[in-house]
Amino acid sequence: MLERLFRLAIILGVLAALYIAYWKVRSSSRSNADEPPPWRDSRVLVVAAQVAALGLIWSAADYLWANFRARTSDIGLELDFGFLDQPSGISIADPLKRRD
Repeated sequence: MLERLFRLAIILGVLAALYIAYWKVRSSSRSNADEPPPWRDSRVLVVAAQVAALGLIWSAADYLWANFRARTSDIGLELDFGFLDQPSGISIADPLKRRD
């Protein structure tokens, strides 16, 4: 779990560094220097908050799924659709059947 969070943090850090580098190149080539840097731009902060929230939700779901699969594997519970090929063993009464 910690390894996955560390990997996610590295990916997000690299993406942030690439965006900042892109912003610096773009702002140096423009004559309009009135734009705020990306860490103070509200549009960038909104997107960054959404990406961070999505990353947290994804990490929590991944942790819960891995935990669920490990626990079912430990107790020997197979979760598959193999039971669909087996007969149910329940007799169903037919009220329309004639009794002679």
